[in-house]
Amino acid sequence: MIERFALAAQGVALRLRRWTGGRGRRGDFDERILDEIRLPVSPFGREVRERAEAVLPGWLLQHSLRAYVWGSLLARVEGVTCDAELFFAGCALHDLGLCPECANPAEVCFGLRGAEAAIEIVRTSGGSAAQAALVGDAIALHLNVRVGLQHGPEAHFLHAGTALDVIGARASALPPGVRAEVVRRHPRQEMKREFCQVLRREAGQAPDTRMGFYVGSLGFLERLAAAPFPE
Repeated sequence: MIERFALAAQGVALRLRRWTGGRGRRGDFDERILDEIRLPVSPFGREVRERAEAVLPGWLLQHSLRAYVWGSLLARVEGVTCDAELFFAGCALHDLGLCPECANPAEVCFGLRGAEAAIEIVRTSGGSAAQAALVGDAIALHLNVRVGLQHGPEAHFLHAGTALDVIGARASALPPGVRAEVVRRHPRQEMKREFCQVLRREAGQAPDTRMGFYVGSLGFLERLAAAPFPE
């Protein structure tokens, strides 16, 4: 069973400061590197993507795909290797808890609801129990303020990729041309507006969760609106 995570001590100590893993490093690549970051085409990878496409609205699916690309790029900056298929599964499925199919129990953190749903999808898509647990743990952790490499590279870069896409954390680690090309390939589709609405709802119905704390006490929606993306 995935445990709940303490919020207050972590959040108050960090005040949602920009995540600083890999401080000072910046990729020296250009847009051509994106052609090397491909979505998995194995039966497992295709099944996971199809399951995600079946339930995620377009803007949230594109957010999930960008998280995979951002995380893969940041992994290259840090010189770390992920299991590409499991990392993709974590990125593709990390926001299942925001979908109507996984809306209950409403008072539970959507990261935990999504993690449970993702575990089932990984298992029924051909993954082992250990692989399903790895993906589920990465998803459950991704809403923490920090997720270190000690939790595994897949969890670490899922957190990094989603943080970059949502609040712009570590965006400066990637060249501007690369950032622009990622968004061109995976449009944001008014993500700031859509995500603010969804997260405000989640915080209202589950104020004791991580997102409830971030929105209610740490100005998370303002950070989201100020991210270095036009929408």
